Amino acid sequence: MALTTLPVVPIRSTRRWLLVFVLFSIVFHFSFFLSVRIITKDHYTFYATYQRETTLQQHDSYNACFAINSPEWLLGERLGNLRDLSLFDMDILPSPLPSHLRKQQHSRNSFTAGSHYLQNLLDQSICADESRFRNLKDGQELFAAKDDAATFDAALLKQWTIRLVYWSMHYHQTRHARAEARHRQKQLARNIDCHASSVGPYDYECPDAKYIVIGLYSPVGLGAQLRLGMVNGYLHALIADRIVVWVNDSPVGSQEYLQVPWALVSCDNNNSHDNTTRTRRDTQCFFQPGTPCVLTVNDVDQAYNLTDREIDQLYDSGIHPAGHEHDKVWHIKLFHRPQGHTPALAAQRLRNHSYTLIQEHFSSPDVNPHFQKLLYQAADNILTPDPWRVGHDYPAAHVKAHHALVVYAMRPRRDKARQMKELLNSLKATNAIDPQFSMGLPVRASDKCEGESECLSFQEHIQATHLVWDKFSQFQQRPSSITPSLLFTTESTAMVREQRNFSDSHPNFTFRIASNIHDVTPDSGLSTQVSSNISRDDSLLSAITTLQFQLLARVTLANCCSNFHILLGDLLSAGCGAAPVNDFQCFLELEDPNLWMCCEWLDSCANDKRAAIKKWNANSNSSASL
Repeated sequence: MALTTLPVVPIRSTRRWLLVFVLFSIVFHFSFFLSVRIITKDHYTFYATYQRETTLQQHDSYNACFAINSPEWLLGERLGNLRDLSLFDMDILPSPLPSHLRKQQHSRNSFTAGSHYLQNLLDQSICADESRFRNLKDGQELFAAKDDAATFDAALLKQWTIRLVYWSMHYHQTRHARAEARHRQKQLARNIDCHASSVGPYDYECPDAKYIVIGLYSPVGLGAQLRLGMVNGYLHALIADRIVVWVNDSPVGSQEYLQVPWALVSCDNNNSHDNTTRTRRDTQCFFQPGTPCVLTVNDVDQAYNLTDREIDQLYDSGIHPAGHEHDKVWHIKLFHRPQGHTPALAAQRLRNHSYTLIQEHFSSPDVNPHFQKLLYQAADNILTPDPWRVGHDYPAAHVKAHHALVVYAMRPRRDKARQMKELLNSLKATNAIDPQFSMGLPVRASDKCEGESECLSFQEHIQATHLVWDKFSQFQQRPSSITPSLLFTTESTAMVREQRNFSDSHPNFTFRIASNIHDVTPDSGLSTQVSSNISRDDSLLSAITTLQFQLLARVTLANCCSNFHILLGDLLSAGCGAAPVNDFQCFLELEDPNLWMCCEWLDSCANDKRAAIKKWNANSNSSASL
């Protein structure tokens, strides 16, 4: 039998067929894997949605409480607000007018804290209890004028302007939740508990609202985060007529820093997000929620990212990004830059909101007509250009809307407010401080001296203190039995040692030095540089308690190269101080130029200082020769 000879296949052809087989196998297995993954993911998503829907509908109150909400919002993963009602105030709907602002005058005691919507909003601030910002004067003192041509004191008009801006920002951030809040209020009247669901008590869909999402990502200190960051965010929201939502530690985000925790907090023992088990690490670890309007994770993920040019056009001219004018959510990358004025569109929005609030709260026939006139003048005053600050006009020093927005951004949670109040009361009791006869000396040292600012020794700070106090005390009638207080605070352990050495060697010093004994002195203004044995929560609590402590001073001398110090200046300009009047002075405004502290960004400061010192020394020598 003859053997059959098989054809010989060339090696090149064999390799070709082997390659085709391998490629086919890869494509087949990958397609199979992808199909299984998609089916599994869809099944999981369906199951999770079904499970959440079933959980929601297990509550009898579900259909009644959330009948006006969309299924997409109810069943979507939401970036909810705090759930614990003891931590914040749910001020969305207005309440009755206080009696002392009506025509029939009563004692101011009838206007107690928390008894009225607007007063309660003022009391959420970190301003001193006895401050001008929080305390509305008695009606008869305010409205003694008998005719319609009554004019008002400029300081009084400014104070009401700042209050209106503060109230208007709150209205701007909460107005879209009013319909849902009224609906839930009706259910409450029917004894239906709308809190027994996965929807948080301060979570509202706000279907008519549009949003700006901003992440606080930059590793800068508290002062810069607030006055150059958050205030700018609120201004952009006013210009665009959108709600600003502060987003950190999000599970998604077109920009990675939206998924990064807020650097100033560690959120120890803190609440979780409403419908997740994740511990939140954002501004609500310390401050009250910025808005009751809550976005879903998908909303944040689909946000349109404005370019740098579009952000500038929006801020400067109010121009919305072409093709995205009606997008539900925009994302803006926040630039920490100082503003020298309130943008016209933001000021107009605040004035319009103020008119709405005046008509809503103060338009009834029993409201004092002179008070109504004051309010409308104060609302119009929002549009009035702010005069430049006399002396060193540091960034936003003269901008009244800026001062009000700083106060609004800093509303602490109730538990944090209680902690600060306890600390502050202990400091008051220990030091017997009289605000009328107190001087504030906050000292910024440590990392600030590494380039951003010149720094002085404690002895030089005391020399500067005498210059300011001696000039101020010429106009002050101080009883001889009262020793003035010097409120000394710092983040620097080295400066604390210098202060203690000075006190030991100067037992008969002019002042009684009072310090924040509860300060953690982290040796840095940046949370990223704080020692590992100090939690960021404790550092933030200490910093804001220090601000409250400094609000007790009648006169303040500050390093205006520090955003933390000029944040204190903002609060004092807003009327947050405990004294009836406050004087805030920068080292750069001192008569003796040897004590000036130049900032890194003031290009001409070093030359100006040298020339001023030369002139000062010449005048001093001339005076000595006489």
